[in-house]
Amino acid sequence: MQSIQRLVAIESVEGVHTPDAPYGEMPKKALLEVLAIVEELGFTTKNIDNIIGYAQYGEGDGDYIGIFGHVDVVPLGEGWQYPPLQGVIDNGRIYGRGVLDNKGPILTNLYALYALKELGVTFNKPVRIVFGTNEESGFGRVQHYLTKEKPPVFGRRRL
Repeated sequence: MQSIQRLVAIESVEGVHTPDAPYGEMPKKALLEVLAIVEELGFTTKNIDNIIGYAQYGEGDGDYIGIFGHVDVVPLGEGWQYPPLQGVIDNGRIYGRGVLDNKGPILTNLYALYALKELGVTFNKPVRIVFGTNEESGFGRVQHYLTKEKPPVFGRRRL
């Protein structure tokens, strides 16, 4: 829960574009934070131009399995019962901007992969969890990713 609270605390709405933060400082901050969490869990990481990054489990530069998500959010809006940037836990539920779209789900994937890693489960291809920073405003980060990395394989029978 602390990991999602760390990410929810970052208001990662697209902001002013700069060369060092192509989708704004806050999406960049969220990307750096999720990559710090990834490193704490012992995965290999890569940050691609502060636009997109990934966790990788397994070795190799060939084919890999890709799980894509994002750490940016839409503006906070109004009507929140709980502070949207605190990740308040009440009655076994966590509340905050990004908990369902998509900080929570992508961290769930990360922790599932971490559990498999800790159990010693291996695959015949590396697995990457890819974290983008602009899904809410066009998904351009995937196109950028594909200029730097080969596309993943999906749906193959013998993993």
